[in-house]
Amino acid sequence: MNNVANKIKADAPDQTIIIINGTRVEQFSDENILLTIDNVGNGFSFNVPFFPGTKEYRDIFRPFKYQDVQVYIGGNLIINGTCEKISPTKTDTSNSINVQGRSKTGVLVDCTFEKNDTMEFTQAALDEIANTVINKFGLETSFPDGAGAIFEKAGPGSPTEKIFNFLQNLSKQRSLLMSQTPDGKLLFRRAKTSGVPIAELIEGHQGIIVSTATYDGTKRFSSYDVFGQEAGKNDNFAQLLASIQKTTTVIGSIASLDVIDSSVYAIRPKSIRGNDTNQGSIEDVAKWALTSDIAASINVPIGYEGWLRPDGQLWKENELILIQASSLMIYKPYVMLIKSVNFSSNENSKSVELGLTIPAAYSGEVPEVFPWDE
Repeated sequence: MNNVANKIKADAPDQTIIIINGTRVEQFSDENILLTIDNVGNGFSFNVPFFPGTKEYRDIFRPFKYQDVQVYIGGNLIINGTCEKISPTKTDTSNSINVQGRSKTGVLVDCTFEKNDTMEFTQAALDEIANTVINKFGLETSFPDGAGAIFEKAGPGSPTEKIFNFLQNLSKQRSLLMSQTPDGKLLFRRAKTSGVPIAELIEGHQGIIVSTATYDGTKRFSSYDVFGQEAGKNDNFAQLLASIQKTTTVIGSIASLDVIDSSVYAIRPKSIRGNDTNQGSIEDVAKWALTSDIAASINVPIGYEGWLRPDGQLWKENELILIQASSLMIYKPYVMLIKSVNFSSNENSKSVELGLTIPAAYSGEVPEVFPWDE
């Protein structure tokens, strides 16, 4: 991986600096920068004036060159990425280009395995699997919370499965979220589910400009049935059944375990395939699937003036915030997790949209209290 500076000089804590292939872009507007905790495609877009008669501009913005791009805010590296989409536009008065791209790990969302890739792993931990899979892209991994237990057997469901989908399936079984570090490493980490909130936003107070919420029942399920490995493919299967026969069902030669979400008031079953066959691992897979579905079902995007928190620091993902907004059914002060931060600007102003969800949803346990509980 190319070495890039994690910090450079900036004139203001919310100043954006964009560097493409080592060249600083001096003129740009309408920037949009998205940071998330559960995707590997942190994205950016911006507009620049285009001077087609200038060779430097033709070289920097040449299509399909996949140029290196570094995005800084306040002198801090936010995204080390790749330029992926170039859209030139001509009007009666000017020429311009819209530039879009993602963190370097975004390639994993698009691409599949090659025929000569290692596609079956035995007795391997997630870090070993991930490093093997992404090595050809020149990427590195980061596991600040550890890689967890080994997988007895793991592999993509088919040669056409996207690499991100394969690794995400395994990371969920270890209760880890996949994203990226600012310098472009593939990051596996746990969500922040406890601690002191970095800010407090109360509906009607200064700073909040747009608020909405979506509580999507199609993403919630009443029971999770996780199926383990086939008996013929695991020597420890008989021992497994002896230890968990009271909590599992045997369908043919497959062991399964049920986990119930009693906060769903409808019959909505969901089955999941797990790569592990010990009771603890299967139960962890079920609980993580359940609570991550809760996180996916609750989306509270809140708009806020400017890019800085009330304490003057830049907003960040994977931080806790205290929210009260009765119009969004958050009737009492409730601590929520920032799962995404979307910075945007135009010629008149800067704003940020914070995507919020319940932090307990990433802890493996169903929350005791939801925001709408009175």
